[in-house]
This record gives sequence, structure tokens and C-alpha cells, in this order.
Amino acid sequence: MQRGATLHFFSPLDDSTIPSGCDALFLGGGYPEIYAEQLATNKAMLASVRNFCASNRPVYAECGGLIYLCAGVENNAQRWPLVGVVPCWARMLDKRKALGYVTATLQQPALFGTSGAQLRGHEFHYSELCHDPIGEQGWQAAYQLRHNRSGKTIPEGYQRGNILASYAHMHIASQPGALEHFILHTQEIKTLLKNNKLPI
Repeated sequence: MQRGATLHFFSPLDDSTIPSGCDALFLGGGYPEIYAEQLATNKAMLASVRNFCASNRPVYAECGGLIYLCAGVENNAQRWPLVGVVPCWARMLDKRKALGYVTATLQQPALFGTSGAQLRGHEFHYSELCHDPIGEQGWQAAYQLRHNRSGKTIPEGYQRGNILASYAHMHIASQPGALEHFILHTQEIKTLLKNNKLPI
């Protein structure tokens, strides 16, 4: 509220639609594989999220949120279809895939800043994408992700239009102005859509 935004909570498990009047969508981390069947059978919510993603309004998803936006998740030899916006499947692994702090350097304008801005965060997940969606259907890498422990840097932050999805949990307070940038961008998109100046 202090930054000019109001939060509206909802459940992808139990609700049928995103709350009306939302200008941006945040899908946080979690364990979607545990609830994969329930998430997959809530087709009304899947359609609501899919339609929101197609509306040009800002969408940010991290880790479990990324999995939810994927075509689906593979777990224990079963496949559960999900939102289908990110054009690949995620699969659960027997061993941990990633754990540690990361630094993301934006390679292009994104929801949290302009090129060159850095955000810190961490990764912790037992899943991986079945293939890299970068280069498919307009998806690009929003940033270079540096794993602080190994020093390895990879292109990450899957971005298309106003959608940004990543395995990294970003610590927004690590980048002064990141939240302000997100809110201002959301307000600009809202105005453009209201004036029919941004295609849906």
C-alpha cells in the first residue's frame, strides 16, 4: 500500500479465477509437484492464468511459479498439464538440482529494471526444465545468472513481452528501485491498455 499497490491473494488450488481488477500477477515459489493433480484439474484457474498472460499485463513467476506456467510437470512417471505459457515441460529429479545464492544482471529491460541492473537472490529446487525455451516462440533471456559459489554464469530469466519467469527467487530489496520500476511499469501498461494503445 505504501508503494501505491494493493495485494490481492488467491489460490491456484481452490479458486477458479484470478481476482478481478488485477493489473499484474505474481506467482511465487512453492511445491507444485505435491499438488500437481489438483492444479492440473483446476482447469478454470489454468485458463484464467493463461488468459491473463495473453493480456500483456505484467506477470512474474519464480521457481514453483515457473513450473506452473510451463506446459506441465513430470513427477513419478506421471505427467500433469499446467498453464502452458512457457513452451517446455518441467521434470522432478531424485536429487537436488540447485542450491545457493545467485546474482542476476539484466541484459535487457525487464519488469524490475533496465539493462545492467543487478538483483541478488537464491536457487533451491529439485526440478529442471526438459529443454531450454530461449529462442522459442519469442522467449528471450532477460538476464545473465551468476551462481555465486561456482562463478558459473548462464542465460536465464525467461522473458516474452511482459512475462518473466525464472528458477531464481529474487530478493527485490537488493536492488533499490526494483519494486518502484515494477509498479511504474504496471501503471504504464494499464494506461496503454485503457487507451487501446497496446495490442492484446
